[in-house]
Amino acid sequence: MRRIPSKLLGVTLVLGLALTGCAEKPAASGGDPSSGPNTTFPESGKVVTMIVPYGVGGGTDIGARLLANDMSKLLDTTINVENKVGASGQIGLTELVSSKPDGYTIAWANAPITSPIYLDPSRKAAFKSEDLVPLGNYVFDPALLVVPKDSPYKSLKDLIDAAKAQPGKIAISASAVLAPGDMVIRALEAAAGVKFSTVYFETAGQQRSALLGGQVAVESGSISEAAGALQSGQVRGLTVFDTEESKFAPGVPTAKSEGYDVEWGSSRILVVPKGTPQDVIDVWTKAIKDASDQEAARGDFDKAFLAQRYLDPAATAAYIKTIDQQVQVFLDQVAKG
Repeated sequence: MRRIPSKLLGVTLVLGLALTGCAEKPAASGGDPSSGPNTTFPESGKVVTMIVPYGVGGGTDIGARLLANDMSKLLDTTINVENKVGASGQIGLTELVSSKPDGYTIAWANAPITSPIYLDPSRKAAFKSEDLVPLGNYVFDPALLVVPKDSPYKSLKDLIDAAKAQPGKIAISASAVLAPGDMVIRALEAAAGVKFSTVYFETAGQQRSALLGGQVAVESGSISEAAGALQSGQVRGLTVFDTEESKFAPGVPTAKSEGYDVEWGSSRILVVPKGTPQDVIDVWTKAIKDASDQEAARGDFDKAFLAQRYLDPAATAAYIKTIDQQVQVFLDQVAKG
């Protein structure tokens, strides 16, 4: 496999997610520049399908339905949300790239979980990165490490020092191999020069039970998954992998502030198939930004413990490219065993 310099493990991975759409409008990236103006999009009475390639009731699904409702009103059209679950998003995205590139089928391709689909040859994906044209990034859910409230680890430094003293002995949980929680563990290991014993669980609930039951010492997850438990005092935040502290985890320092330049999390990205006309892409881009601003004003993001991090198509494409480079490093690690 292609090798990525190890120094990439310490680079800033959020790529300006704190910015709000300040990049220039993109050229016809993935769109069809030969297509004429499409001032009638979406056509009256024509239904849009929004594919959510993840489970009903999950964070992406909840946000997708909220956004679909607001964009339906902005565009005066109907947007049907359909969950096409399987293979960490591969089934739903395969359906997307097989659809007509006319803007009437859109889908969620979250980063970084989408990258292994097309980067790992064993997945035999029917699409590549360039077949998924980003419409924009909607929110960012930073990665977070939590411990039981009586844990001996009071800081990230405490955990790293213990890991150096006991290589491969400290158990830390993640939901799956190359899930966002697993990837941030790998990035932290590389940045700190340590090795943990990663234990995988199918659900966030199982992770929490393992943490509170003493099966693992640390849980690797996200702000949205842990915010409720943090607020209730059930668990204690150790570090957040973002550019700044989260208002949903007050007092929990960033990894960077403790000397480890690792920023990681889950980004909610809407995409269309390659070949979608640029003027249609522009309609969707504006609708996403406008709906996102409405939801932020209403406090919808706060209710779901999510950070609004809008990025336009050009900035989103640059972000995905950097994520792909990092994920390739992780894939190489997994292949080595």
